[in-house]
Amino acid sequence: MLVFAMMAVIRHQANAVAQKNATAASTEASFLIRWSIQEIRRIAIKLAQRRFSHAHVLAWSSWRRAHQANARKAHLKTKMQL
Repeated sequence: MLVFAMMAVIRHQANAVAQKNATAASTEASFLIRWSIQEIRRIAIKLAQRRFSHAHVLAWSSWRRAHQANARKAHLKTKMQL
């Protein structure tokens, strides 16, 4: 239970920082979906396993979040046309 509470706090802080950066300038962070607890859990597990470099894990996470944002945008666009 404590771990989930810690992940929720991390998620809240990461989303607050991303939102502040997105409003300050048009950055890549503004085109990504918000951090989820599952995404933070996935990153923590990959970093703890030490099978991949930190840069690779974070780059993969950024790509994944951007891909999900594009899928969400396409879904909403299709839904609005109906």
